[in-house]
Amino acid sequence: MKNKISVWGLESPQSINDWINYLLVAYAFCVPISRAGIIFFAILVSLLWLVEGDLKNKFKSIIQNRFFQAVFALTIYLFITLLWSENLQYGFYHFKRLWYYIVIFVIFTSLKREYVKPMIGAFLISMFISEIISYGIFFEWWDFKRGTPDNPTPFMYHLEYSLFLAMSALVLLNQFIVSQNLKVKAFYAIFFMIATGNLFISAGRIGQLAFIVALFVLLILHIKNRIKAIVIFSFLSISLLSLAYNNSATFHKRVNLSVSDLQKIVNDKDYGSSWGFRVSTWIVTVEILQNNYFGVGLGDIKDEYIKIVKNDPDINNPSLVDLGLGGYHSDLLEVSAGGGYLAMMLFIYVFYLILKIPIRNRQIRNIKIMVFMIFTIGLIADLFLRLQFTMALFVLFVGISLRISQLEKEGRLMKF
Repeated sequence: MKNKISVWGLESPQSINDWINYLLVAYAFCVPISRAGIIFFAILVSLLWLVEGDLKNKFKSIIQNRFFQAVFALTIYLFITLLWSENLQYGFYHFKRLWYYIVIFVIFTSLKREYVKPMIGAFLISMFISEIISYGIFFEWWDFKRGTPDNPTPFMYHLEYSLFLAMSALVLLNQFIVSQNLKVKAFYAIFFMIATGNLFISAGRIGQLAFIVALFVLLILHIKNRIKAIVIFSFLSISLLSLAYNNSATFHKRVNLSVSDLQKIVNDKDYGSSWGFRVSTWIVTVEILQNNYFGVGLGDIKDEYIKIVKNDPDINNPSLVDLGLGGYHSDLLEVSAGGGYLAMMLFIYVFYLILKIPIRNRQIRNIKIMVFMIFTIGLIADLFLRLQFTMALFVLFVGISLRISQLEKEGRLMKF
């Protein structure tokens, strides 16, 4: 047998499983920059996964995993809620992109441990390319198909991009902290500053909020002395926010707009703003749960929102009536309004199980916690578990976390 050829530290593919792993690296590279790439490689790795065979053991591993059990239970129950929905077309719309999650099964059952680092590296390289393009748009060095100097997001909507920037910055900071090599530390420090700077010149407030909260958690994880961790966090966050507020016109404007939105809500009960609309969906969801313990059915959440807004004098506002494709701007709220308390508890349980994935490897364990923090905070802003780019981000890092846990359980310890 011929020796395998090494390319960029990886062996050339000699089997279907090798090809799957190579393509998973390509998938990770596409996650931040290409909708077409995400779709293409998701379909390709899924087909190869089926062709590879051993489906009985694969499905057995999946079904025996508590995280997947909870996800299946939630998905099946949400389908059942369509039985008491009148608007079935809108109800089925929620399941339109469910197939994107198939890749997480591929990662969980077929990813080799030696491909974990290349996958994360491919993601970070792709993010760096995206960030360079973003800076070019910001400084008006070039025009791009998306983005403006006020909102330099080259490939996706600014809310999604802010989560990507927050995640990549935190991964880089985590690697900076754990690395023992000074040159490698310097490399991570530079790229961390580039990603963080990009985060605060963009218009995605939710990613900025998620980053600050997750930064505190990450420092607590790494610094045993809690007082020292709080002091370092306070210094870093205050310095960062002050620099951003005084030097980024976009950040300055968005902070002032957030304060204005909150003042309108508190003082005038005016929900006709970005944050005001989101607060209105929380109010509506609470009212739905008070009157419908099992929800109104996933298909009727839009019609129910419009009905409640029109009949509630406290939140009645013409600008709130049309939900549009953004829906409730929160996966948790839509699930809760559609499926009631049971759906809400299942949804929360799914996220709890992400946090509880047992991982001994320090770097991957911290990355898992960062994913949990980013998406938990993201729940207050948009449907990130139904938007293509952030679905792929979720699949990538939750899939890797589940796979590492499985490998450690099988005794194949991860060196990263």
